[in-house]
Amino acid sequence: MSYVEWAKQKASVVKGFILNAPEGSDSKSLHYVQSYVKYFSEKQGWDNQNPYKDVGLLCEEAGELAQAVRRVVDGRDSHDKEENMNEQEKIDAVKEEIGDVLRELANIANRYGITLDEAFKYHREKLQREYGE
Repeated sequence: MSYVEWAKQKASVVKGFILNAPEGSDSKSLHYVQSYVKYFSEKQGWDNQNPYKDVGLLCEEAGELAQAVRRVVDGRDSHDKEENMNEQEKIDAVKEEIGDVLRELANIANRYGITLDEAFKYHREKLQREYGE
């Protein structure tokens, strides 16, 4: 089943499904990310794994992101292949790792019925309380 077919089938039951972002939503893109992660996780059978595994994978991906950023800043890493990367390849690696972190965040949010927009709204409100506008 294609993603589009799956989305049409699930759209009526998944709150705020991607193609129809909820009223007041800041970003249809975040809804797309979250719904695609849900689709892909279900397709792979990853949607029933232990939540601790999701958190562990998030930490792993965050570490890989830190490594990719270090590669851009310091121009080095521990792998021979990566020492020969040009600047664009290094930036592309950062993009890839940000995507991996985003996937894991979306997966955790999906597990608990939290939208990424909702999580960001809470974060933004916390920043405003603590630091002002």
